[in-house]
Amino acid sequence: HYQIVLLSSNQNHKLLLEQAQEFAVESIHLFDQAAASAAMLKLPSGKHLHSGRSCIANLIDELHCDLVVNAIVGAAGLEVSYYTLNRGLNLALANK
Repeated sequence: HYQIVLLSSNQNHKLLLEQAQEFAVESIHLFDQAAASAAMLKLPSGKHLHSGRSCIANLIDELHCDLVVNAIVGAAGLEVSYYTLNRGLNLALANK
């Protein structure tokens, strides 16, 4: 049995909110501040929104999970991979 504890996107807040509802994810993250502002207007109760690049290390540090799936394309995904491996979490890469 798997439970998704965090979903993140660069700026597609509409799809991120849909996926958070569909998979009962409490925490979501958007790198883009404008997208985060738009998402905040539609954020359902019980959901937590994080935004920006600066909080990603803290989010990974606070994760209670067995596996991080990183699907961020190219060099942009290195930061997430670094923090995940530095914390000793299992990492699955799903990028090109």
